[in-house]
Amino acid sequence: MADEEFYLRYYVGHKGKFGHEFLEFEFRSDGRLRYANNSNYKNDTMIRKEGTRAARHPTPPYPTL
Repeated sequence: MADEEFYLRYYVGHKGKFGHEFLEFEFRSDGRLRYANNSNYKNDTMIRKEGTRAARHPTPPYPTL
């Protein structure tokens, strides 16, 4: 089950007075995380960030039930 692919994308946006504005998050099973925020309010530019999460700890730091 640990080898299964996982992909989650959350997007919310609209077209209005300042054009197409949106916020987007992406999470992948390979640990990749992506973020994008597009707003033209006061001539703002698109913000994009990307990173990876650390490998999972082999044993939980607390007792499991």
